[in-house]
Formats: sequence, C-alpha cells, structure tokens
Amino acid sequence: MAINFNGPVLATKVLVGTDEVARNVTISLPEVNFQTVAFKAMGTLELPVALTDNLEATITSIGIDKGIFKAMQLANQTVEFRFVQNETQNTGTTTAKGCKAFLNAVAKNIPGGNLEVGSNFEGAINLTVTRYQLYVDGKEVVLIDKLKNILKINGTDYASSINNLI
Repeated sequence: MAINFNGPVLATKVLVGTDEVARNVTISLPEVNFQTVAFKAMGTLELPVALTDNLEATITSIGIDKGIFKAMQLANQTVEFRFVQNETQNTGTTTAKGCKAFLNAVAKNIPGGNLEVGSNFEGAINLTVTRYQLYVDGKEVVLIDKLKNILKINGTDYASSINNLI
C-alpha cells in the first residue's frame, strides 16, 4: 500500500451556525485523551477505557471584530472548522484535501491581551466541546458526543457496549 504525505494547511475557515466568522485563522482541534484504569499485571498496567477527559478547541484570531464574537457565547452552539491541507502521493502528484470538524461548543473566555501601536492583537477563544465530529477527505474518522454517550473512531462505536448494558 502506498503512503501519501500530508503537507501544510493551505486555508482555514470558521463558521458559527451558518455564518462565516473567521478565515485563515489558527484553529486547534480537540485533543482526545482517554481515561485509563490501572491493573495489577507484572506490576502495573494502565489501559484506556471508553471515557474521555474534557474536550477543548481554540480559535486564535488576529484583531477583534463582530464576526468572531459570535463564537463567544455562554450557550452550546454549532461551530464548524473547515481546513484544506496539501497531500502528495508517492508518485509526486500533489492535491488539496478538504477536512471539516463539526463541534457543539461553549465559549470559556473572551480573549484579553495587550494592544500596542503598530502591532497585531492576537486573541484565543477557548471552547469546551460537547460534540466533536471530524471528516477527512469526506470520510468520518471521529465522532464523540459526550452528552449522548457516543465514542466512534473509524466507524467503531466504543461506547455502544456500555449503552447496551444500561
């Protein structure tokens, strides 16, 4: 099987609801950390379980405008991250690959910071994520819904066995 090489991110876009609020900003997708359980096996063995720590995402924007403030709500809202990355096949052919992340999220802050004449203001909006769905090149690779007890990775729902027993 040939391995393709993922290159740089070429563009980003942030939508809140159906409104585009930012373009070509830095976005941080949620890092999924599984909780672990310790077992006694030749000492200690820690294995992950189908529970995750808090999910967080970030939008880092240059400047302050009304659009980005739509992401700063103390209510669960739909946020969509779109990004394009370069992909090079082992033949040398380069193509653009689209990715989308759909989040249900609540803003945790309103960014502050220093305002200096002649310098850009850069502010980061931190989001607590209740639902995270990631598509890479049109294929769903992650779906985590903390409120509905869903934990799908590459099509396998690791929480389904828990849900079937409760």
